Parts: sequence; C-alpha cells; structure tokens
Amino acid sequence: MTGSATAAERPRHALGWTARRLGLDRFELGCLVILAGVSLTFLGPLLTRGRSLSGADGLYPADQLQYLAWIREASHHWLIGNRFDLTPGGRPFLHPGYLLSGLLNRATGLSIPASYLLWKPFAVMVTFAGSLAYVRRFFPAGGRSRAALAIVLFAVMPACAVVAWTGWGGNPRAYTFDFISGEMWTGQYLWGYLMT
Repeated sequence: MTGSATAAERPRHALGWTARRLGLDRFELGCLVILAGVSLTFLGPLLTRGRSLSGADGLYPADQLQYLAWIREASHHWLIGNRFDLTPGGRPFLHPGYLLSGLLNRATGLSIPASYLLWKPFAVMVTFAGSLAYVRRFFPAGGRSRAALAIVLFAVMPACAVVAWTGWGGNPRAYTFDFISGEMWTGQYLWGYLMT
C-alpha cells in the first residue's frame, strides 16, 4: 500500500520540482504545457496521418512557405528579399532568425522545414515568459493573476464566431473577423509565425 502511494506521489513531486525550478506555480506550469500543446495543433494531425511535411504549420501556408524560401536564400547569400514583390530589388535585408536557420541547414543538412520548426520551442517560451511578466507586473499572485494569464494566453475574440453562426455579411465579413480575431490571439503566432 505504501509503495503504490509513493509511486502515485512521484509525478506530483516531479511536477512541483519542475514548477519551482522554473519559478512557476502549478497553474502557470499548466498554462505553459497547454500553450506548448496548442502550438502543435497543426503538426499533430499531419504527423499522425502520414502526410509529408511542407514546413507550413498554420492557417495561411503561403506565408510559411515564403519564410522557408527566405531560409533557403539566407543559407546561400545571407541576405534575403521578397521574390514576390513587384518593386525591383535584390536582397535588401538580413534577418538573424532566418540566417541562423539557413546556416544550420547548410552546415548540417537538416531540412529547411525542420530548421524553421526548431524555433517553435523558443517561440513558445518567449510568448509564455512575456505574457507571464506582463501579468505579474499588474497583478499580485493569486486568483486574479491566474485569470489574467489565462485570458492573455488563450482568449479569442467571440465576435468571429457570432459572425460565422449568423451568416452576417457573408464570407468576406467572416474572413475579416477571423483575421482580426487571429491577430488578437496570442497563440496564433505559434502556428507558423515563429519569428513574429
């Protein structure tokens, strides 16, 4: 009986140790774990269905494919440019994130999509740490701080659901509200917009 109770307490103790080590309470650690899970929302179904990974893991794949093109450019030239822009110009800027991914691709042979996805854990940590610092600045530890952290990380504007359910304005208006809602939600940037 005592052996099984000790085994059941072990995960709790490990969770508490991890939370203390990171300076988080259990609720904050839970939010971090959920945020990390949310960041994998698009990758999970792709991996479990045996589909090939293009490197795009968000709602607008064209954006992520542009980022992968920039990583390829950075691996060869260091400087990158927008090949889909109508104005003339070569490679007008240096982006440190795409450059590091490009150099990693060139040095190790790691695929371009994988070299971009390596930024995801960093993006999750920066998003969480920034949100937590913001909440801790304005609220003392406790219930209000926890509620604020949940709102900052996971709140989505409900107006887009109302527009979609009522059919108000048709598809163009629904798209506009979806876009605005996505821009206002913290987690959306973890779906393919890792450098944002």
